Amino acid sequence: MRRAYLYFTFGALFLVPALLLHAPGTAKAEARDPRAMSEGEYREALAFLEGTRAAMAEAEMALGAETAHEAAKMRKADLGQRLDMLRRLMTAAAQRDRIGARGLITPERERARDVIRRAGEMEDPLQDLWTAWSMKARGERAAFTAAPLPR
Repeated sequence: MRRAYLYFTFGALFLVPALLLHAPGTAKAEARDPRAMSEGEYREALAFLEGTRAAMAEAEMALGAETAHEAAKMRKADLGQRLDMLRRLMTAAAQRDRIGARGLITPERERARDVIRRAGEMEDPLQDLWTAWSMKARGERAAFTAAPLPR
């Protein structure tokens, strides 16, 4: 009798709280980690990516035109800042993709992966544009001729 009482007491002390922690209502609360990428953050990231894409198109069109040295330096600084922000966005999205990674693909993780994919597609062309504007700001010329580098 005494042994049954001890089993019941230990069961009540340890098993019931463990079952309550894994109740169906709490599983949803765990899935909505505040560190995961929300819908609003996703929209902000997409807006930044679209703004960067527009700035890249504008910079690419202006690359062939003759620009002042100061304007070229400002364009180079803007592209460099956007490149830095793009890389930070990718890092933050990768961290949010890893949060709660237990084999489940939640909508939050899917949004983070989409941001990483879109930003990754833009990173190399943005780096190339920054390099071209950097060369234009310095006024570099081709080594084999006195002519400016073709743009």
